Amino acid sequence: MPGTTSESTEVPILDPTSSSNEEIDPSVDRDRIRVVCEGLVASGVVRELT
Repeated sequence: MPGTTSESTEVPILDPTSSSNEEIDPSVDRDRIRVVCEGLVASGVVRELT
């Protein structure tokens, strides 16, 4: 699309179960991210993961 730019900003993924808002490294902690996301779906915070 002419005139369209796209910028990619890396967004930190914070562990909601951490008392210190520990950041999760997506290149290493894929299983941990999956478990956190499944917990968000189960608790109703988000509807589904795509």
